[in-house]
Amino acid sequence: MGYSRFDPDDWDTYSTKTASKPAAAVFKSVGLHEDLDPLKFKVRESRDSVLNPESTAVIVGFDETGSMGHIPEYFVKTGLGILFQSILDRKPVTDPHLMVMGIGDAECGDKSPIQVSQFESDISITNQIEKVHLEHGGGGNGYESYELPWYIARFRTSIDCFEKRNKKGYLFTIGDEPASKGVIKSQVKKFIGDAIERNIPLKEMYEMVSKMYNTYHIIIAEGYYQHSPDEVRDSWLEVMGENAIILTDYTKLSELITSIIEVNEGRDKATVTASWSGDTSLVIAKSLAGYGNMTKVADAGTAVVRF
Repeated sequence: MGYSRFDPDDWDTYSTKTASKPAAAVFKSVGLHEDLDPLKFKVRESRDSVLNPESTAVIVGFDETGSMGHIPEYFVKTGLGILFQSILDRKPVTDPHLMVMGIGDAECGDKSPIQVSQFESDISITNQIEKVHLEHGGGGNGYESYELPWYIARFRTSIDCFEKRNKKGYLFTIGDEPASKGVIKSQVKKFIGDAIERNIPLKEMYEMVSKMYNTYHIIIAEGYYQHSPDEVRDSWLEVMGENAIILTDYTKLSELITSIIEVNEGRDKATVTASWSGDTSLVIAKSLAGYGNMTKVADAGTAVVRF
């Protein structure tokens, strides 16, 4: 997928239409929509095209449980346009193809713990985001199923940026709870349909997906995080180090994602931070304070930290 191009006019029309609508009028699904159900597809594809000759796969996975259900609403109404336009304007990567995932809790009875859109390069991604079931679930286990998007990205996507050019895509998960234990084979079978031989510890799954995607987890500093900030932060740092990034203002999510991509692609962190205006610059600076400038390793399509 991803054979068209983002048009700001289309976005302005959509944003105006949805701005005053309540979440229930935008997200109408009352259950897992078949178009987003991993049991209904084998692979999601990001392919080069005439309009997107050097596509870059970008995945954004949202925690849609009770404490985080407002994040998808913000993104579809406001953040999506900012993300597309800032990447196209700043050009840290070429021809972005966006996939969106909804993240719930596979352990505590959620019926829609993993929801997966196609890769899209224009306003049509909103049609898929609107199909996300905001289940507002979750449970008392202390984490959500953040590992399932990592599994989907590694084993259920096929992306030309990596397969043709040895260039990694980008994967961002967003939530407020601690890291989970890892991929549970019974949950993968039930919700994704794959029969895997064993459970996969979270750090091992991170290493697997990081071979194909530059992988980040953005910790939203509200909800569960407010009650146990050290627990949440330390659990993610243990798994992925500086690629676990805290965001104090969720309305700056798109700017943070763009900034992370810019820095990872070799741009100076201070320059990137200063390029945003007013409060946005302050929020981005705080989020990236512990994130090192990155330099690409050209022959591997990876990145190493240079302090």
